[in-house]
Amino acid sequence: MHIQCPRLPKLTQLQSRFAASLGASLLLIAIYFILSSPRLAYAQELGSSSDAAQDTRPWLAERGLDDKSTSSRPAWDGGLPIDPWDEELGAYVEDFGLPPTEEVLINDQAEHEVPCTRCGGKLEDSSPEQEEEGKSELRKRQGTQALQDLPGNNSPGRSNITGGEIQRWIFSREDVNGPAGDVGSGLPGGFVDFEDQSTTYEERERHRKLREEEETRVRSKSKRQNQNQKTVYVAINTCSQPTWSGNGEQPDSPAQLTLFVSSSSAQVGASNAPSDQIQVPLVEGFARINVTARGDVYIAIRSPTLGNGWRGSWTYSVAASIDDYYYAANDGLPPLYLVDTDTESALLVTDNLTQADADSDEFNQWMDIKPLPFTVFAQGNNTRNNIAGMRYSYCGLTESADLQASRATSDDASAPIQMSMVTRGLGYKPKQQFVIRGLNGSSTYQAILAMYGNSSTIGDGVVGGGGKVWTATNFTTKSDGNCALLYNLTFCSSTAYSVPSNPFTFPNTTSLSSFYDTYAQDLYTNFSLSLQLIPCNTSSTARYSLSKTCDDCSRAYKEWLCAVTIPRCEDFSSTLPYLQSRNVAQAFIANDSFLPEAVLQQNHNPMWNAPSLSWASQQVLGGTFASNQSRNSRIDGEVKPGPYKELLPCEDLCFDLVRSCPSALGFACPAPGRGLEAGYGKRSEGVGVRCSFAGAVYQVAGAGRVRVGWKGVVAGVALAMAWVMV
Repeated sequence: MHIQCPRLPKLTQLQSRFAASLGASLLLIAIYFILSSPRLAYAQELGSSSDAAQDTRPWLAERGLDDKSTSSRPAWDGGLPIDPWDEELGAYVEDFGLPPTEEVLINDQAEHEVPCTRCGGKLEDSSPEQEEEGKSELRKRQGTQALQDLPGNNSPGRSNITGGEIQRWIFSREDVNGPAGDVGSGLPGGFVDFEDQSTTYEERERHRKLREEEETRVRSKSKRQNQNQKTVYVAINTCSQPTWSGNGEQPDSPAQLTLFVSSSSAQVGASNAPSDQIQVPLVEGFARINVTARGDVYIAIRSPTLGNGWRGSWTYSVAASIDDYYYAANDGLPPLYLVDTDTESALLVTDNLTQADADSDEFNQWMDIKPLPFTVFAQGNNTRNNIAGMRYSYCGLTESADLQASRATSDDASAPIQMSMVTRGLGYKPKQQFVIRGLNGSSTYQAILAMYGNSSTIGDGVVGGGGKVWTATNFTTKSDGNCALLYNLTFCSSTAYSVPSNPFTFPNTTSLSSFYDTYAQDLYTNFSLSLQLIPCNTSSTARYSLSKTCDDCSRAYKEWLCAVTIPRCEDFSSTLPYLQSRNVAQAFIANDSFLPEAVLQQNHNPMWNAPSLSWASQQVLGGTFASNQSRNSRIDGEVKPGPYKELLPCEDLCFDLVRSCPSALGFACPAPGRGLEAGYGKRSEGVGVRCSFAGAVYQVAGAGRVRVGWKGVVAGVALAMAWVMV
C-alpha cells in the first residue's frame, strides 16, 4: 500500500519576506546580547607556542601549558588566577578598593595592552596602603602566596612554610624544553644495584635486557604520541619541622606536608583543583611525582594545621627535573649491614658494590674510588625525635642527625665516622665500610645509609644531586666494657669483630690488635715451615689429594687459625643460649667484683651429647674447664678480660681444614660429645649469627615498614631482625 506524506503549505511572497526579516532580527538581538555580556571581556586567543614562551607579562594563564588553550584568567600579583564569575570574590575585591573583575581587560597585543590591575602593577583607584591591605587580605582569602619560580632544571627551591598554608611554584616551559642536566662522572663500571644482590648474574642480565626492551618500546610509543612532551620529575625533602613543646613525651612525629603537581593550571592545590592534579603526602619527609608536559609545570606544597603542643614551621626543598628525580629514597631492606659493636663504636659495611673479578679494571676502580660515594647518618634512640618524620629526607638528615660521615675526614682516625673501601666478607667484593665512634654503651642507634648526590657529584644543576636515602639499620652497643672492636688487621685481614679486652692492660686498640694479630701470624709461620715438607708441586699421582692443593690447605688453616686465636667477644650479661661462658671465676674489670657463689655453683653441662656418666649432672659452672678459662691461655695471662662470653667459631672451619690439608700434618676435629660443642658452634639456616666466621654480618631489616602508593613516594621505619650473610 502506498502512503503519501502530507505537503507543507507553500508560503506566499509576503510570508517569505516576513520570515526572513524575523530571523535576521533574532540573530541581531542574539549578537547584541553576546557582545554586551561581560564574560567575553575575558576571552582571548593565545599566541603560538613560541609567542607564549616569550611572554613576559606578569599574569599567568591557567592553561598556559597547553597550546590549544583558548582562554586564560589574569592572576593578581602573580598568584592564583581570579575567577571573574566568582561573585563573592568580586565583591571582596571591590571592598578593598580594587576594580570589579569585569573591568579587567587583557589585550594580547603588547602595543595596545590595557594595564592589568591584578598583576602587581599599581592599583589605579587606591592608595598604596589600601593596595597592600587588599593584596594581603586576598592572599589570605586564597590561602596562598604568589607563584615562585624554581631556579632551574635540577635546581631546588627552598622555603619556610607555617601551619595551614599553601605555597606554589612554577617550573617554566623554558626549563621543561631546555638542555639536560649534568650527570657527573658516575660510578665505576659493574655497579650492582643493591636491589639486585639476591639474584644471579645471569638472572640480572636477563632482567636488564628485558627492561631495556620494554623501555625502548615505551619510549618509542611515547615519542609517537607526544612528540613535544617531556617527563618532568618533581621531588621534595623536608629540611626542618615543628618541634614538640607540649606536656609529656612527644606523642608522634610532626604532621607531614603534601605535594601537589599539575601540568595545566596554577590552581594546583586549591579546592577547585585542575583535573590533572596529582596529590601525594610526604612520608618521613620525602615524596616524588612525575608528569608529562610541554610547557609550565605548577607545584604546590600544603602544610597541615599545627595541633596542640606543636610550635614552629616547616622548611622544605623542592626540585623539578627533566632528567631524573633530584631527591630519592628507597624503602627496601637496608643494604647496610652491622658487623659488630663495642661499648663506644660500631662497624658497618654496605652490600657488594660490584661482582667484578679481583683482577679486573672495574674491581680496582672501585677499590681506588675517590671521593667515596656513600655516607651514613647516625642517631641515638634518646634523640630519635630529632629526625622522626624526616628519615627519608637527605636534607632533613643533613641538618638534624646527631652524626654524619664527612668526605673531608673519611681517612681521619679521630673523626666521628671513618669511611674506607674493603673487600672483607661476602664474596670478597668491594664494599664501603663505616666505623662510627663516640657512642654510649648499652644504647640503641639507627644508622641510615645515604648516597652523596648522585654518587659522584652533588648540588644544584646536577641530575640526582640532592642525594638518596635508604631505610635505617638498628643496632645496640655492648655494655660490659671488656669487648673491643678490631678491624683492618694486617695478617688476619678478614677478622672484624669485638675481641676480649681490658682497657687497663691494653689502653688502645692499636696495641690490642698487634697482640692478637702477631700471635696468629707467628703460629702461621710455624705451620708454613711444616707445609714446606709436603710435596705440593708434584705430579697428580704423587700429590696428597686429587681435589685439594697446598694452597687450599694454607687458606683453610689461616681462616681457622684467625677464628680460634682471636675469639669473638660478647657481653657476659647476654642470655643468648649458643654463647660459651669464659673466665667465670675471674673478677669483672669494671669494679673488681666476682660472680656470686650461688651462680658459680649452678649445675652446668657444656656438652649435652656427651656419653652419660654418673657424675655428669653434678658439674657446676665454676668448675667446668671450658667455662673457667679462655680458649687461648695468653688471653687470660696478658689481656685479663674478666668474665665474658664467646661466639664460638663455626665447626665447618675445622672440617674444611681437615679436608684441605695432608693427613701427615695431623689435623683432627673433636668429636660430638667429646669437646666439639664446647669449642665450635653451628651455622644457622634461620635468623641470627650463631657462630663466628670471616665476614659474618647482621642485617637489620625493616619489619613493619610503611608502604605508600608510589606516584613517587617511599617510606619506612626499620625494626630489628638479623640473619647471617653466608
